[in-house]
Amino acid sequence: MIFRYILIFLIAFLPFGLNAQMVQITCILADSESHLPIQDAHLFFNNSSFGNVSNQEGRISLEIPQGLREDVVISHISYDPKIIQSASYRTLQKKDTIFLSPNGIQIEEIVIAKKRSKKWKKNLKKFTKAFLGNDKIASKCKILNPEVLRFDDRNDQFKTTAIDLIEIQNDHLGYRIYFLLDNLNIDKNGSIKYIGNANFIDISTSKNRKKITKNRITAFEKSPSHFFQHLIQDNLKKGKYNVTIAKYAQGTFNEVRQPEYNEMVYYDSTSQNYFVSFQEFLQIEHLGIKEYKNGKYGISAGQLESRRFNTREEGPTTKSFHPKSWLYKIMPQLIVDKYGNIKNQRAVQEYGYWAMQRMAHKLPLDYNIDFEDFGEFQLTTKTQNENTRGEQPNEQKEPSSLSHIQSILSGNNSTAMQTLSFMDSHWKDSFAPPLLDVLRIVGDSKIKQRILDLLSRRYQINNYYEGLQWLWEQEEIFDSLYAETKAEIYQLIDPKFSIYFKNRQSSATINMDEIVWGGVKQDGIPPLRNPSMIVATEATYLSDSDIVFGIAINGDQRAYPKRILAWHEFFVDTIGGRSIAGVYCTLCGTMIAYDMNHKGTFYDLGTSGFLYRSNKLMYDARTQSLWSTIEGRPVLGPLTCENITLQAYPTITTTWGEWKRQYPTTKVLSLDTGHSRNYNEGEAYKDYFATDKLMFPVPEVDRRLRNKDEVLIIRTDNFEEDPLAISIQYLREKPIVMGKIAGTSLVVISKKDDWVRVYEADTIQFESYQNNRLIDQDGNYWTVQAAYLQGPDGRQLKRISSHRSFWFAWYNAYPTTRLLH
Repeated sequence: MIFRYILIFLIAFLPFGLNAQMVQITCILADSESHLPIQDAHLFFNNSSFGNVSNQEGRISLEIPQGLREDVVISHISYDPKIIQSASYRTLQKKDTIFLSPNGIQIEEIVIAKKRSKKWKKNLKKFTKAFLGNDKIASKCKILNPEVLRFDDRNDQFKTTAIDLIEIQNDHLGYRIYFLLDNLNIDKNGSIKYIGNANFIDISTSKNRKKITKNRITAFEKSPSHFFQHLIQDNLKKGKYNVTIAKYAQGTFNEVRQPEYNEMVYYDSTSQNYFVSFQEFLQIEHLGIKEYKNGKYGISAGQLESRRFNTREEGPTTKSFHPKSWLYKIMPQLIVDKYGNIKNQRAVQEYGYWAMQRMAHKLPLDYNIDFEDFGEFQLTTKTQNENTRGEQPNEQKEPSSLSHIQSILSGNNSTAMQTLSFMDSHWKDSFAPPLLDVLRIVGDSKIKQRILDLLSRRYQINNYYEGLQWLWEQEEIFDSLYAETKAEIYQLIDPKFSIYFKNRQSSATINMDEIVWGGVKQDGIPPLRNPSMIVATEATYLSDSDIVFGIAINGDQRAYPKRILAWHEFFVDTIGGRSIAGVYCTLCGTMIAYDMNHKGTFYDLGTSGFLYRSNKLMYDARTQSLWSTIEGRPVLGPLTCENITLQAYPTITTTWGEWKRQYPTTKVLSLDTGHSRNYNEGEAYKDYFATDKLMFPVPEVDRRLRNKDEVLIIRTDNFEEDPLAISIQYLREKPIVMGKIAGTSLVVISKKDDWVRVYEADTIQFESYQNNRLIDQDGNYWTVQAAYLQGPDGRQLKRISSHRSFWFAWYNAYPTTRLLH
């Protein structure tokens, strides 16, 4: 799926203190000279989302988690800012008065000019780039009150101060930020430093929160806090970081050695902080991030979206690399709290990747934190079941729907109706996802109607499929025991279904609410395991026009007629000495051949009975993890953290006549499958294939093609970084197409009966294709073989795996895909 993001439990979207002790903060702000109350003063905890504004009586009240240990910042345009150290909360908790000293500035001094000088505009632009950043994320941020800024560009330096809080709107991360700027300096050598205190206000809405959530996840995973969390817990490998000590000489960072954990990190039990120390520069390689730079040939990543796939222009090759950051200590040690936040920010200077991040990339320090006072630190990443030190996951942080669903499913109609009435009077949005799951399987018409009444009244949902569409437009609203609830519901269909979900919510790499029951039990559509095969001359049941899926591996050629496979959707066979799972998803039109061995481990796969975005999910017999059919990797269960992606072999969709002409010694499926089915051509799913309508809803459709128009998918090593779909209709008009995917040059050749193959092209430019031979730009002939292209000098270019898919299915897996049509 496209969404390869690792989902994180976002405390930022939940009220803090669901399981933490809260502390009431109350005080009165007054003028130190007149003793009059001060209205509209901001009080906030530095770099957090906790803060408030004083009322007419100068009073400020707010609740904070007891575990919050940050300085309090008090700011008003007419008074000197006041910082109260984190250890001095006694005054605030006793509701005493805090006096602020007037600074002589009057609100009237802020002039909002309609016209600014060119110099002022130039300075604002310079400040904005230095402060917010100069990338796409920064372009979605705006300073709402630039009139508070004061610029000084004398003596080859650029300095900015502010007479009031800078108000910033970050639409990318969904925050309104109030920033108390001490100063921002740009030295003549271009180095940038700024110091200040920030308060973050969540401005996300129900309409954009799902997108904002993903943006925040990405920002957090690229932040210093994410790194320091993994550093202090000694699990840099899991965090995808490589750390070395480096020296800087003659404009270059040179790696010296890898440091030991004990020499860098010391924990102080008294302060509950970590002290981080290192010599020279600490170099951090971000293995979880890929960026791109241009080489000698090809086209760059930014141009791939705008150029035709078969371009012949030369340009820079896209090469991926992992960015690096460097940290330099200005003070002897960095003080890091247990959440990975650097408490003495002035003690460190950043270079490289992190130095390019500005305010537009920042999150509040309380993002992704459980503020249990004196509680054990634990990462809340959803892809892990426990951290490296073995602590168990925190208990649920919100009431669950599980007990209510158990009552509804108890078999007692009266109890079920009473439970639904209770849910109605104590309604939460998190009730909706499991009730939709119940609606999918429940047979009692009264319970079904009562659920529909609840959903219709609140969300205008009139049936299960409308409910799915509504649900997928929302943020993630299910609760922390949703997987357990799904296990409870679907075990009534098949007890094996319980294993898919129970205690596995934290392992999911796809959206849990988009895992939909397909209507059958595990292997309820019976797979063909080691099916009977016959030679071509014995396949009298096939006509030359029948569609087959052809696979050739190591000289072993086999054909699997669509008319048979549509009834089974899955086969396990040995082809060319390899254990192959042939996965045919009738709903999404994909036929993919996966090698069931990966790095010495055999995965015995089957049909799970569940779908994700109308694409079937597989399971493996040993762990009962769910696997994505279209990606060949586990997406729910204990295998998701093992970085498994099965090798896919090329499949050909063509006619039986064309396949056996190419491979007269081929083997083909026998009608003796052990099952009684109508294997006539076109019988299975004939109603589904007859229209463009879908059987199950999907989050989005793209009207550039019809839903079930077929596209060719090319699976280069890194195709997910630059996904591409080519219309089969387009290929019928183009016998040869050249281009690149994620830096891999390739050539696509097609012939009659929709026979399509893809090969690496390297630096060769092919001009034409005829008589089963390619002719390059120098007039050389290349012979087309099943596994490679062979040139006149014996050079070989290997074949690349490819398969077909319905357009709607591929687009929902990879919405950013390029389409050639």
